[in-house]
Amino acid sequence: VARLAIEAGLAVTRCPLKDPESLQGDAATAARRWGEAGGLPVAWPPADLDEHDLVFDSLLGTWRGSGTMRLKSGTERLSCNAYYTGGGKQLGLAIRCNAPSGKVEIRSKLSLSGNRLSGNWEERTYNASGAASGTAKPGRISIRVSGTVRGSMVVTYSKSSQSVSISTTGTALQGVSIRLTRS
Repeated sequence: VARLAIEAGLAVTRCPLKDPESLQGDAATAARRWGEAGGLPVAWPPADLDEHDLVFDSLLGTWRGSGTMRLKSGTERLSCNAYYTGGGKQLGLAIRCNAPSGKVEIRSKLSLSGNRLSGNWEERTYNASGAASGTAKPGRISIRVSGTVRGSMVVTYSKSSQSVSISTTGTALQGVSIRLTRS
């Protein structure tokens, strides 16, 4: 896609996450064609990342999966749906999970500047909300939350799967661990 865009006269920046010399198969062919079309790779993260829109796009859409939640009273199985909206440097997320004793519903609106995240979050069932801050890089989002509850959230992802790990203090909900696949 990047090669076709550059051949069409669009300004494109490609940031390889792996040494081009180690690529094989289709990836090696695409990298070679990119260079032949006049494309030059830049290191990740590029110094001018604020001028580019990308990072969150591979998360957009609907995801489903399962996991567990840790409560002060024990552990319960979860069935979950996640929805990601926005794109570029903006990300809205909603993760809704059902358990035998209730549910977990996490929402967040995040903005990206460089590799720094900022925004807000809320968990509706346990009535917790506050500020969110952290970092993002391809395949991983790390967030610290503060407010009525303190905690962290890490999302590791690829195009087809993701893992979400949440730890909190100050509420009956102590943590959530889920694995999701694209719906």
